[in-house]
Amino acid sequence: MHPEKSLSLVIKQISSNDWEKKVMGMGILQVLARNHSLILKPKLHLVCSFIIAELKNGCPAVVSSAINTLHELYVHLKTTMDPETEVTGQALLLKTKENISATTQEEINAALEALVQNCGYICVADVLFNIGVGHRSVAIRHTTAKLLHQLANRMGVDRVMTAGRGFNERFLVAVSKLSMDVAQEVRDHGQKILRELSVHKTFQILCKRALPERNRNPLARILGNPAANDYKRRDEPRLNTRAKVVPNVYGHKTTTNKVDELPTGNQKMIPPTTKNRPAKPLTKPKKIITNGYSQQTATNQNVELQPLTDPEKSLSLSFTQLSSDDWEKKVNGMNVIRALAKHHSLVLKPKLKQVCHILTAEVKNLRSVVSCLATSTLRELYINLQTAMDVEAETTGRALLLKLGEQRLDFEKQSVQTALDAMVENCSCKCAIKILLDTGLNHRSVPVRGTTAKLFHQVVEKMGVDKLMTASRHQAESLLLAISKLAVDPAQEVRHYGRAILQDMSLHEDFEKLWMTVVPDKDRHLLQNVLNKQH
Repeated sequence: MHPEKSLSLVIKQISSNDWEKKVMGMGILQVLARNHSLILKPKLHLVCSFIIAELKNGCPAVVSSAINTLHELYVHLKTTMDPETEVTGQALLLKTKENISATTQEEINAALEALVQNCGYICVADVLFNIGVGHRSVAIRHTTAKLLHQLANRMGVDRVMTAGRGFNERFLVAVSKLSMDVAQEVRDHGQKILRELSVHKTFQILCKRALPERNRNPLARILGNPAANDYKRRDEPRLNTRAKVVPNVYGHKTTTNKVDELPTGNQKMIPPTTKNRPAKPLTKPKKIITNGYSQQTATNQNVELQPLTDPEKSLSLSFTQLSSDDWEKKVNGMNVIRALAKHHSLVLKPKLKQVCHILTAEVKNLRSVVSCLATSTLRELYINLQTAMDVEAETTGRALLLKLGEQRLDFEKQSVQTALDAMVENCSCKCAIKILLDTGLNHRSVPVRGTTAKLFHQVVEKMGVDKLMTASRHQAESLLLAISKLAVDPAQEVRHYGRAILQDMSLHEDFEKLWMTVVPDKDRHLLQNVLNKQH
């Protein structure tokens, strides 16, 4: 059969209720991945969404075929699978916590190993950092630790430790957490990675920058330093103070104390002393002006954005600052991007893709100042560039939505929600709907689904019910099905917005016909009672 016709047949077979047809369809997909990958690529997102759904199938043969199909896709499509790595990798990782057979577990492990070996290391690391490291299931954390070890071996210690854009810091934070895990099998892998990283020349510097002091002493004991036990016996950990004069970020010389370093190899830690204390600066540091912004006010998200004298030069300089490991330089670079968006959008547009790629990475930064300013910068881009941001809205909007699923402080969540509001208000409705359907609708996190429901409400208000119901039939059906799902969500804050939208749509003359066609019977009965009460 012709490959194009085979692909159309595959989609029909996987959509069938017959498990044998599903298995046959996924077998054809594996053949296409091996021999006709170019034909498969345009439909890759649709194919992966079908396979992920089949991982939850009750038939073991279908589940096994779905896992093996993902394995073939990773092996043969390699980095082409990067856009689908997060959703497929998450589905496979979460499958390991279920009560599954040894054979299925082996197939999942093989598929995940293929993902680690063939996909882009940043995409792989994002899956492991965001899903696996902090998961409650020991099985998932164990698998995550093992995969991180394989990723470190694939990249090499030098590449891990010198990778920019916060990757090395996030990697070290994840490894340190796994090294102190309550489960022995998780700790074993974490501590092995930690020992391998500790021989690198930048290990000490990175530890000081990425890890809080309370976590360094347990890691020192793991790395075999007997002096670290002194800290455990004291009520309050003290810094080893060896006073020295160093220039600070403002260029002034101040007396500082040398903080204890984690040991590498046979290096011994110097016992703590209480004689010296950190010296206070005698004078208030002066302001340094770079790109029109002072470093003292660089962390203020409400800093007044003035036009730049040389926008092209400032844009080039901002890329250098954003790629730096110094968080203050990152902040200064993002303030320049905000000023360009507000006053020099034509200069910014040719480099928009590169800018959004960097900002999406900084949204995940562990330092809250950088993360919040990255979201505020995206908000500025949405407001000032409007529909010109449609091309980048899928990746940036997805990163912002997923950020809400993390355990973050209230002000960080508020910053993300404000940026998402700006996206919905300024980007095209079609683009916003696609992001919400693909990312937020089925997410496990209640805050993500709650924000998704709220944003759907804003989209409907912006479009108007008439325009929504008379749009393309496919869009209207997809949206009604999504809203019906939100209206029966277990969480009250999600149901509230879903039912409010449903009530508005129910007043349209075409609603009844579409309602009977699209919404499943089990949901329609429940929602009909809700609508009757509201009317």
